[in-house]
Amino acid sequence: MKTYLPLLPCLTIKNSNIHGLGLYATKKIETGVNLGITHVKDERFEDGYIRTALGSFFNHSTTPNCKVVYEDDFIYLVTIQEIQANEELVATYTFYDPTKKSLDASDFLEIVQRECVKNGVDYIFSDTEKVLYPGTSDMYVSGYFDDKSGPTLACAIGKPVEDWYEILIHESCHMDQWSEHSKLWSDITANGIDCDKGMDEWLAGKKMHPDEYTYYIRTMQFLEIDCEKRSVKKIKDLGIDIDTVMYTKKANSYLFFYSVMLETHKWCDTAPYNVPEIVDMMPGYFLEENDYCNVPEELLNLYKTKCYENL
Repeated sequence: MKTYLPLLPCLTIKNSNIHGLGLYATKKIETGVNLGITHVKDERFEDGYIRTALGSFFNHSTTPNCKVVYEDDFIYLVTIQEIQANEELVATYTFYDPTKKSLDASDFLEIVQRECVKNGVDYIFSDTEKVLYPGTSDMYVSGYFDDKSGPTLACAIGKPVEDWYEILIHESCHMDQWSEHSKLWSDITANGIDCDKGMDEWLAGKKMHPDEYTYYIRTMQFLEIDCEKRSVKKIKDLGIDIDTVMYTKKANSYLFFYSVMLETHKWCDTAPYNVPEIVDMMPGYFLEENDYCNVPEELLNLYKTKCYENL
């Protein structure tokens, strides 16, 4: 006969600094571990669910290390990062119907602010349409993460939410790459070569051997591929109300653009993800890295005519 265990052996209940009692790890738990069922659908109960012992004790947080996963008639608790012994397990959840509620922009802004503080990152959320890119006097962008003169995350939020929410998600994933010491992030400054700076200098007209500027472009492109995949995962993990298929199509238009630059030698006048004809041609899923290195002729011509004013 099997013995019912209300909690896995790696979990325990202790006093929480967040609220009342909380769920804690007794030992290290890896990323992606399903900790069990927190709720079971049952229309006889308030909100249509009955809580298990696991679901009774984990606390809500806007800086989660777990996520709630809805599957059929059950809700599961799954780790989204490595959990250390004696660390409280928390998740961001909007009870109970995931089709009715989602994490809004103000909540996500709070998550990002806390992550910045946690990682020693300065943040600038400017009530403007653009922010000045560091190290320049006239380059204004919608957002950035930069670690060269002290890590800083910036986003211009002085415009409709739909115009900055996805940008903040994207830039926060660059911060994640940096804080996790991702190899792709390290590659952009490997061997004393600054690929971001090198690409900017090439776009500004500096003469370079094709092998040199191609290296800069490809290194930055592969970094962005990883960042966009992280962005979609973050949207799903946090239950953000953004269409991930459409987000992926727009992301793909941006990722192909790096290869377009090798043909045009110019940054765009109109971002490709703002061109419906280009977005419509994009797949709603991510490709293999090398698939972004070749742009079909029809698509290349569309970039040239729709993204550039004078080419």
